[in-house]
Amino acid sequence: AGATAATRYAGGTTSSHPVSGTFAMGDFVIDESGVVWVCTVAGTPGTWASGGSTDATKLPLAGGTMTGPIVGFQDKSGQVFNVKGYGAKGDGITNDTTAIQAAVTAAAVSGGIVFFPPGTYVTVAGITCSTDTVAFRGTGKSSILKAGGTAIPLTITYAASVEDMFFDGGGTAAHAAVQSVVTEGSYPSLWKNVQWQNATGYQYVNTKCEDVVYLNCHTPGDESSPTTVPNAMQITVPNGACQIIGGTIFGMSDLSYQQFSVTGSVIGPLKLENSGANSAITLTLSGCYVYDGGLSSLACIDTAGNLTSVVATGCYFVSQVIREAVHGAIPANCTISLLNCVFIWTPGTAGNNYAVSASGAGSLIVFG
Repeated sequence: AGATAATRYAGGTTSSHPVSGTFAMGDFVIDESGVVWVCTVAGTPGTWASGGSTDATKLPLAGGTMTGPIVGFQDKSGQVFNVKGYGAKGDGITNDTTAIQAAVTAAAVSGGIVFFPPGTYVTVAGITCSTDTVAFRGTGKSSILKAGGTAIPLTITYAASVEDMFFDGGGTAAHAAVQSVVTEGSYPSLWKNVQWQNATGYQYVNTKCEDVVYLNCHTPGDESSPTTVPNAMQITVPNGACQIIGGTIFGMSDLSYQQFSVTGSVIGPLKLENSGANSAITLTLSGCYVYDGGLSSLACIDTAGNLTSVVATGCYFVSQVIREAVHGAIPANCTISLLNCVFIWTPGTAGNNYAVSASGAGSLIVFG
């Protein structure tokens, strides 16, 4: 049997072209080695040839094997750019840097989604994106972008949307993913269902990108062995606002920003730092489980003597809120308000005799 006039696709073969059946001119098959065969003369089975087209919007062929992007890997409007359509293997061994970067470049022309099917995609040089017209999508924990050296797997220098992906530092890269700009500004971004792991430094870094939302994001860790948990996030946004919603962020999160909120997350330890880049910074915690990581649940460092405030409502703190032996007393001009919170800690060790350390020039308010 041949193909229909609407599709001309006659099916797949084990190797070479069909040797039986009746076909019309224009019918084509794809054998298991990826070679495309086209019926050039109708018949039973007809005359077949492999070879091709110089039209990059069709099926690019060279000597009968596919060497370029395939339209079938994109949606009908051409807005999804599948990295495997650009030559990425995703086998955990091959260096897929060139192929993935080609997909990013193509998507950046008029905007689109760079899609990672299940697989482990190794990048030696790292992937970069400097436009807000590109979004990155995977299929969850099965879509992994992994460092093949010291280069950071993904570096974004603009606004971005990243969903359903794992970023792996491979134990060699300083960070698993970075979003950074030279001049601070509003770069509305969404990181959703993302995990960062196996970096030697902070797993994720945001430098000067305001208005970023982290929804149900994760860094791996074990609460039962908190001192072994790596640094999680470093977010330095002196004059902007960011927020974390849900997720489990194990490891030190170093936060320096103007407005930051964390809602419904398992997170900790947290370090809130005001080094003078802004005049007032506020951290709001709502319904969070905040653990200590071997240090303290929350530390406030205000070296510039500017106003810093922390408001925690309905949170569960493991260890102290402020631990003097590690971070010093509550800084001047710093106000910590704890509303309807629960504190679990082991008293008696050095610098850990109180659930909340209230010394210092700052203010501590506890309700409930």
